Amino acid sequence: MEIIRFILMVLVGGFIGWITNKVAIKLLFRPVNPVKILFFTFQGVFPKRKDQMAVSLADTIERELLSKE
Repeated sequence: MEIIRFILMVLVGGFIGWITNKVAIKLLFRPVNPVKILFFTFQGVFPKRKDQMAVSLADTIERELLSKE
């Protein structure tokens, strides 16, 4: 009986982890365009900061991959 309980706990924990990871990934990338609800504006983290990330990535590539040497 203990093995069934253990398997059930593992399956439930895995399912909960899968759902939270799925929701977290969706929230990082969506919504692409800002959505305003009452006093709050929602937008995905990556679409909101794409300009800052592009500058940071360009600086890193210039510094690490395309050195003057």
